[in-house]
Order: sequence, then structure tokens, then C-alpha cells
Amino acid sequence: MIPSIRDLELPLLKLLSKHDYLSWDDCTDHLSKHFSLTDEEKNDMMPNGKCRRIKYYVGWAKANLKRSGLVDAKKRGVYYITEKGKRYLNKLI
Repeated sequence: MIPSIRDLELPLLKLLSKHDYLSWDDCTDHLSKHFSLTDEEKNDMMPNGKCRRIKYYVGWAKANLKRSGLVDAKKRGVYYITEKGKRYLNKLI
């Protein structure tokens, strides 16, 4: 089952904490493995047929984290955890 955008946020933050930065595609691939998505789920497309659903959801999870100041973009499509994000994550652990 494809996780919701909200369900992707914490795993995405944890993933970014383990890397200097990751591309959107790398984040999507890692999270697809983390949630043990089937090939069918990985390839499920949004209704407009332009984007895979999991990639779309990862993008929105990243946008929510960025809006909160926990994640930022090194450049378009390449993300990293901010110091605020690291502090937030340390409080949860």
C-alpha cells in the first residue's frame, strides 16, 4: 500500500539525516524500499499520467518539511536536512 504524504514525512526526514543530500529520485527509491512497495505500487501513476504516485507524494512530503524549515533544497530536486530538522529529529529519538 502506498503510504500517505504524512506517513512519508518522518521517514524522509530520517533518510535525509543519513546523507549530505539526496535527489528527489533517490528519496523516492529509498522510501519505496523502506515501505516495501511492489512494482505495481511503484509504477502507479497519478490520474494525469505524468508522474508516479509515490514520487508525487514524496515531493509533497518534502514540500511540507521545507515549509516547516526542516528540509531545504541544495538546488532544484536535491534536498538536505537543515540544522532545525536535525534538532527536531533528535528530540524524537
